[in-house]
Amino acid sequence: MQDYKEGLNPEQLAAVTSTAPHLVVVAGAGTGKTKTMVARICHLLETGTPPERILAITFTRKAAAELVSRIAFYAGSDIGKRVNASTFHSWCSRIISNDADGSYTIIDPEDQKDMMSMFRGKRPKEFPKAPELRSIYSFCRNSSKKLGDYLDQYLPKHKPFYEPIKQIFIDYQAAKRRQNLLDLDDVLDVVARNLENPAVASTIGNSYDAVLVDEMQDTNPLQWRLLQPLVEHTSLFCVGDDAQAIYAFRGSDYRFIHDFTELVPNSEKLSLTQNYRSPSEFLGISNWLLKDSSINYGKELWSELAGGKPSLRVFSDPFEEAEFIADKISEDHGRGIPYRSNLILFRSSVWRKALDSALAKRKIPVTYYGGFSFLQARHVRDIVSTLRILHNPVDDIAWLRYLQVFPGIGSEGASEIVGRLADLNALAERIDLLKASDLKFRRPASAMQMIAQKISSNMSNLIGEITAILDGEFSKLYRDEWPSRKSDVPILQALAEREDSISTFLESYALNPFTEGFQRGGDSNTDYVIVSTIHSAKGLESDIVYVPALQVGHYPPSYTKSQDEFEEERRCLYVALTRAKTELNLSKALIATYQRIPKGSAYFLQEMPEQLVELEIKHVDSVNAPSLSLEIDSSSFGIEF
Repeated sequence: MQDYKEGLNPEQLAAVTSTAPHLVVVAGAGTGKTKTMVARICHLLETGTPPERILAITFTRKAAAELVSRIAFYAGSDIGKRVNASTFHSWCSRIISNDADGSYTIIDPEDQKDMMSMFRGKRPKEFPKAPELRSIYSFCRNSSKKLGDYLDQYLPKHKPFYEPIKQIFIDYQAAKRRQNLLDLDDVLDVVARNLENPAVASTIGNSYDAVLVDEMQDTNPLQWRLLQPLVEHTSLFCVGDDAQAIYAFRGSDYRFIHDFTELVPNSEKLSLTQNYRSPSEFLGISNWLLKDSSINYGKELWSELAGGKPSLRVFSDPFEEAEFIADKISEDHGRGIPYRSNLILFRSSVWRKALDSALAKRKIPVTYYGGFSFLQARHVRDIVSTLRILHNPVDDIAWLRYLQVFPGIGSEGASEIVGRLADLNALAERIDLLKASDLKFRRPASAMQMIAQKISSNMSNLIGEITAILDGEFSKLYRDEWPSRKSDVPILQALAEREDSISTFLESYALNPFTEGFQRGGDSNTDYVIVSTIHSAKGLESDIVYVPALQVGHYPPSYTKSQDEFEEERRCLYVALTRAKTELNLSKALIATYQRIPKGSAYFLQEMPEQLVELEIKHVDSVNAPSLSLEIDSSSFGIEF
C-alpha cells in the first residue's frame, strides 16, 4: 500500500488514526475532508479490516466513485472496488433487492409529481400544485413531521386544505402498493422500519466493522433512523461541516453532526481547521460571519496561503452590477484567463436575469448548475417509461407517458384506457386489450409488442431498438426538435452500458436523477463560466468567485422568519464565501427590486468590520451615496441595513 499518510497535517492524522469507538470529524470548508476520509479507510485496511466489511456512505454516486478511485490509488484497484461505497439510497436498495423479488419499480420525483397531479385533479388555484404536494409529502417523510404540524409551521395558508391533501397522500400510497412502486423515501423507510427489529439491526450492523458517513451535516431524521441502530454493532466515523448545513428545506438537520457526541454514546469529536483552498484574507469574512452567529460552531479556519482581500463593490442597480461582472470576465479572458476559472453564485436563480442578459450580450459561454438535468428531459423520460413497462407491466404512470407519445392519444384518452388496464397484470394481456380497443390504441400495442421481442438485447442495444421503433412517433411529437433530441440517445445508451439488466438500469436512473457528467451546456472539456445557485454548488470551488446581490432582503431573504431559518441562511452565505481560491468578488445593488424591503429586515453584513474587504462604490451618483456610511444606511430607498 502506498503511503496514504503523506501530507496529512496533525489534525487530519489524529482523525485517521483515532481509536475512539465512534468519531465525528467537523471539517471546515477546504480542510481536506475527502482526503481524511480516504486516509481513514486506508488505515482500516492497513490494520486488518477486510474491504468488504467497510461501508462508506456518500450523498452522490459521483462522490462514491471518487472515493473508490482514491482508495484504489493507495490500496490497489482490486481492494478499492471491494470497499462498499454508495449513497444511502443505493445501500438501502441493495438491502431490499437481496430480500425481495425485484418486481417493484423505484420512481423518481418527476413520477411522484405526475401521480400527485393525477390525484389532485381539478382543484381551486389556491390549492397546492403537484410539485408542492410532492415537496410536502417528501419533507414530512424525511423530517418525521406530521402533515398537520408541517402545515401549521411552514404553510398555514394551506391548513384549510388539510383533509383533501391527506386524502391525496392516502390515494398516492395506495396506488404505489397496487402498482408495485417505491418512491425514493420508501427505499429508506423500508430499511429504517426493519432496523427497528433488534435482530435485523444486529445482522446488518455486524456485517460491517466500520461505517463511514460523508457530508454528515446533510443527514435528515429518516437517514438518522438508518444509522442509529448500527451504533451498538459497528463503529461510526462521520465527516462533515455543521457550518455548511443548508438543506433544511429537504428535511436535513445540522444537529445530527453538531450534537453528535450527545446523540452517540462513547463518541468523540475532532475538528479540521487548516484551509487549503483560500488565502487567509478570504477566511476573515467567513470566520467573522460564523462568530456573529447565535450558534457556537467552535472553529476558526486558518490558511498558510496569502492573497488580497475580498472586494465588496456597490452598484446602483442589478443591471450595472451584471454589466460589471460580464465586462470583468470578458477582460480577464482577453488576458488569457479561461472562462472556466469563473464561478458565479446566486442565492436564488430569480436574481439571475440581468446577468444572463449581460453574459449573452458579450457571447460568454455559460453552463448552469441547479437547472434542468439530462435525465429529466421529456424524450429521455419517454424512452425510460417504455423500459419501466417491460420491467413492471402494472406501472400505470409509465403507461400514461408511453401512450401519449402516439398521435391522437392525449392525457384524458391515456387515463381512460389505463383505468381499463388496471385489472390486468401481464404485459401480453394489456397489449391484447389495447389491440381490442379503439383504433388509435393499436399502434402503441403493436409497438410495445415489437419492443418486448427485443428484451433479450443488451441495455444499450435495447434503448437503440426502442428509439428506432418509436422514431416515427417521436418525429411527429417533437417535430423540428427531434433531430436535436435524438442526439441525446447515445448518451443514454452510454449510461445503460454500465448496467446488466433493465432492473439495475431503472434503479440507477431513479436513485441518481441528477446525473453528474451530462450537464447540458457543456462538458469537462468546454471552456465556460459556471453560474450556480449556492445549494447546487456543493463541492464546487473556483479560482475566481462572484457572489452578487448581497443586499438586505436577500441575505437573508426577506421571507426568513424563524431563528433556525435565519441561521440556515447564514450558513448558505458561508458556503458561498468559502468557494474562492484566488479572487473573491462580492457585490450588491442599492436598488435591487421594485418592492419595498420590510423595515427592520435583518442583514448579515451590517456589522462587518470594514477592514475585512476592499470597498468600491461603483456608479452610484444617481442615488447620492458618496460614502460607506451613507450607503449602508440608505433609508431614502426604504432599505435598512
